Amino acid sequence: MVRFRYVEDVTPPAPFVQVTLRRPDRSQEVGLLLAQVDSGASRTVLPARIVEDLGLIEVDRIPLMGLGGNVIIMPTFLVQVEIRQLVPLTVEVVANSNEPFVLLGRDVLNHFRLLLDGPNLTLEIG
Repeated sequence: MVRFRYVEDVTPPAPFVQVTLRRPDRSQEVGLLLAQVDSGASRTVLPARIVEDLGLIEVDRIPLMGLGGNVIIMPTFLVQVEIRQLVPLTVEVVANSNEPFVLLGRDVLNHFRLLLDGPNLTLEIG
């Protein structure tokens, strides 16, 4: 299990982890990014600038429903996600130019045991 402190720069404090993102061929990576744990999201979302930095190739376009029930078509990309020293996963993620953080959805989170300790502002994942 890896332990992280909640980020207190947001209100209310929120669980974030550090991730490294890589192209599936491992030819390029960006590391030590903060990623917000979002168990309400079915898919992981990357800021579009990270997709551009990694040179990821669009593999599909899918409909996703957001807040308010609005459906939008989003591009998807394959990327390898590694949470600190845990086993890396290759997942199909979506990109959004309006998203400031990586949002880790259930497509990644369901591979791990997760313990949110709100009163102590800590998260354990492993």
